[in-house]
Amino acid sequence: MIVEKLHKLFLKSPQVSTDTRHSIENSIFFAISSDNKVNKGNQFAETAIQENGSSYAIIDDKELKAKHLDDHRYILVDDSLVMLQELAKYHRKYLGLTIIAVAGSNGKTTNKEILKRILARKYKVGATMKNLNNQIGVPLTILSFTEEHEIGVIEMGANHLYETKALCEIAQPNFGIVTNCGKDHLEGYGSVENVIKANCELYEYLALTDGIAFVNADDITLLKESGIIRNRIYYGSLDKSKVKIYGKCQNSPWLVADVTVNDSQHHLKFRVKSNLFGSFWLPTILAGFAVGNYFGVSSDIIRMAIESYDSIGSKRTEKYRWNGSDVLLDCYNANPSSMEAFVKEVIDYTIEVEKVFVLGTMLEGGVNTVLEHKKILELLIENGVRNVILVDDKQEKCFKKALDQLDGEHSFKYFSTVLDAKNYFENDEIRPCGHFFVKGSNRVNLTLLFDYEIAKNEN
Repeated sequence: MIVEKLHKLFLKSPQVSTDTRHSIENSIFFAISSDNKVNKGNQFAETAIQENGSSYAIIDDKELKAKHLDDHRYILVDDSLVMLQELAKYHRKYLGLTIIAVAGSNGKTTNKEILKRILARKYKVGATMKNLNNQIGVPLTILSFTEEHEIGVIEMGANHLYETKALCEIAQPNFGIVTNCGKDHLEGYGSVENVIKANCELYEYLALTDGIAFVNADDITLLKESGIIRNRIYYGSLDKSKVKIYGKCQNSPWLVADVTVNDSQHHLKFRVKSNLFGSFWLPTILAGFAVGNYFGVSSDIIRMAIESYDSIGSKRTEKYRWNGSDVLLDCYNANPSSMEAFVKEVIDYTIEVEKVFVLGTMLEGGVNTVLEHKKILELLIENGVRNVILVDDKQEKCFKKALDQLDGEHSFKYFSTVLDAKNYFENDEIRPCGHFFVKGSNRVNLTLLFDYEIAKNEN
């Protein structure tokens, strides 16, 4: 089927789904196969039509179509995923709205959420749902936009070269931000050099389409790689000639930033008190001011939008009370770069109570993952940190292997699974007291240790 005809059907039933567990009545169901082809989406097409009330099912199984040869609701295409992407591309052109893309190694979702919150004070804004930022999620996000929307903020996630490029071709962004380039998804990229290349595929697209990039002027890598773009808007921590938005952090673990908006019309200073933990979020705050300022949102409104943002329910720098103790939980994901930044920030944080590190396995370290875990342990030892609890993923025993390679003595407490650690935490007599700082990959499930689902609803 020609994509134009499918789009006309979509406008009549402007909902799409790829999962019968969450399908919507009168939607268009796309039967998308998993990468390993084990659970082909085609096998759920009949459920979508006959039980869930979908208007149409886009399938790529000829035998299934032959079974429903005279039923116009089963639409046969060469590849269901490609058709979903082509429909999204067509819909994006049809709407003609402004698209801002957010790529990078760390902080994409938080950047996206803050930009959405800022721009929504003036515009009708659509944005990536949760973190649906891949080859399926980006098309679904675009197809959720309507003619009422004026701006779309799209998060782009990738773990291989050329994925960001492909997502750009679907979303066709007019503007873009690369948050940073770190040691993420090294199992897919293979090297930090490839991480940089992949993230900066967004810059390449903007250069080809004469788009605009918002660039962190403090980041030498991003400054260099964005040089191919004619139109750049800078933000950073230093007052430089080309930097319109600059700021610095106050001495506080919860990000307090002094931000200056400096252009031909304004030279305004604002103090922003955010709910984000760590000075490494300063570029995110400054990017929010840079984007908001460009789109005509007043600086005071930008400040209020940032200060109103919290990450409750996201597992990203959430703070709450548990069993009489403070918990800072940041365990949606973890890679060597984000873990190092987190650990350093906590080490520098001065509080009266004992600091207790609870660290889970990092699952994006690639071939050098054991070495990266060892570096984190060495960082803790070098800074005299003793109250550390390590929890390994039940499949990957990276901390155990790293501990075996350590020279000298250490006082770290190690658990091979989160369930073993939970038994320890449930014992009030031996569990340490203090302020818990929790960081690890989502799969390790460190939230189990602190009754996360209960605690987040009580705070």
